[in-house]
Amino acid sequence: RTLADLVSLQESDLLKFRNFGRKSLSELADVVVQNGLLFGMNVEGYLRDDEKKND
Repeated sequence: RTLADLVSLQESDLLKFRNFGRKSLSELADVVVQNGLLFGMNVEGYLRDDEKKND
């Protein structure tokens, strides 16, 4: 998995993962925001051609 896979998810989706709670989400959100990213963002424009999903 990649960072693009992670930020393409909503925060509510992340909380559904086993052993991933609010504290984990808060810590991860800090890192995501520090890197100029947001949860739920469209990452298509940032992917290399070999990373783009085949539709």
